[in-house]
Amino acid sequence: MRKIILLILISMFSINLFAKTTAELQTEVIELYVATFKRAPDRAGLDYWVGNMQNGWSAETVATSMFDAPETKMKYPSHFSTSDFIDEIYKNILDRASDAGGKSYWLEELDKQRLSKQNYILAVVNAAQSKEHIDDRALILNKVAVSRKFVELGYNDPN
Repeated sequence: MRKIILLILISMFSINLFAKTTAELQTEVIELYVATFKRAPDRAGLDYWVGNMQNGWSAETVATSMFDAPETKMKYPSHFSTSDFIDEIYKNILDRASDAGGKSYWLEELDKQRLSKQNYILAVVNAAQSKEHIDDRALILNKVAVSRKFVELGYNDPN
């Protein structure tokens, strides 16, 4: 019985050891807001998504839920081409158009439905933060910092 209790305590400690901090979860949500909507979240939105992540939601689940939101459907209507979508996400995240090779790759992945649009958004955010993309990483970190300050000051302006 003691072994079982000890194993339970160890597993509880291990779960907490690898759990993300609130600040890390906020960063993930802010990145999704910037990438998807090209704006900072408001406090209520940030708290809502972070709360869901603290209750077990993954970044993929949050991205999927955000993608089903009316704001997303208005920003990316059904007649919005995949090519335009790729360009828009690049502009939202990196303030530039995609390169020809990257765009070709993403077009094929999205058109053949090997990748969902919400997972594409996460993939671009993650790729831009790799060690090879120092300037992109700095840009994203800056956008997150500005967005975090926006939330801290209590601003709520979707434009």
